[in-house]
Amino acid sequence: MTLISSVFFISLSLFGGFNLGFTLSFFALFLLTVFYMVKSKLRIKAFPIFCGSAALILSAVFGIFNDSLINTLLFFAVFALYGVFVSLSYTDCENSRHGIVYSVLNTLIVAPFAFLTEPSRSYRKYCADNNKKGPNKQVLVGIAISIPVLLVVIPLLISSDAAFENLMVSLFSGAGTLIAKILLGGDIVIT
Repeated sequence: MTLISSVFFISLSLFGGFNLGFTLSFFALFLLTVFYMVKSKLRIKAFPIFCGSAALILSAVFGIFNDSLINTLLFFAVFALYGVFVSLSYTDCENSRHGIVYSVLNTLIVAPFAFLTEPSRSYRKYCADNNKKGPNKQVLVGIAISIPVLLVVIPLLISSDAAFENLMVSLFSGAGTLIAKILLGGDIVIT
């Protein structure tokens, strides 16, 4: 669910009318965050609630203005206030030796990069649990055999059939954008 909303967030904000798209997708992300906090029975103090409310209001203002300087400032303000909202909702800064600033900076800067290697660690653990050593050789052989064949067959089909050429062009014209949306959405999920 979080990955879907994050891809929705990236799709609307970066690739579909940045101002209103950002506002709508931020509202969806904020509602999802609040729903998760309510479900986990988290008791949120007044200051994080104020920061979350301010982020919502600034994101609404972001959808109205069309000035690039103001929108850039509003974007970073919304990002920072949302980070403060999430960070202070989940950490007990009063009993921490690092304090509020450390907690917020950790949430905004360090945490997005902390779990980048998690997919490879998960695959290694799966291989260790199932007594598999190295990559799956059958898959690698299948890929190694199919790539040269595809490199020969696809250009031949494109040059001989206009319908297939149009299919390939339409199929891969938006592939880069879709991959970027999914990767950026995944990055937000990791955060």
